[in-house]
Amino acid sequence: MQSSEALPGILYHGSRFKQNELQPGYNHSRKLVKWDQTENNTFLYATSVKDTAIELGFASSLEKLFDVTYFKVEGKEILIECTSELKLKDLAIVPVYLYKIDCKDSDGWKKNNNEHNGIATEYKTHNCVRSILLCEKVDIALWLKSYRVVVRRGAGETGAALESLEPVKRFSW
Repeated sequence: MQSSEALPGILYHGSRFKQNELQPGYNHSRKLVKWDQTENNTFLYATSVKDTAIELGFASSLEKLFDVTYFKVEGKEILIECTSELKLKDLAIVPVYLYKIDCKDSDGWKKNNNEHNGIATEYKTHNCVRSILLCEKVDIALWLKSYRVVVRRGAGETGAALESLEPVKRFSW
């Protein structure tokens, strides 16, 4: 369902990869990945909020590098569940690139309207996007300093605490 709401002028996208163009993950992997009842990797997702794009890029990068089964940001707390051991030092080197995108109608952007993830500023497209204004590598260790990170080993509610970290700014990266 297409929204009559006007598109923002600028969108942000977070990714593990540095690229000259952005496209849905399915185009690279040819493997369908579903994140919830409405989202999957046949779309490229972006948001009008820079920090949200970094959060999503961090989650995506973690998913590709580690056995992450759950990722949630609530305020300034990040909850990560995984099936393997994940240490603080692993988080500090997760690669994330932040893209600033000129949001054009011709790229096919539409409001995501996903009631499951609660991100009201998210947009999606099936298309390849070349209207990149800027791409910068995020200093993820610095970015994490403003978050409390909790990592649990296991899946869902049954996961036992593996590592609970106080606000990351207390640690030396």
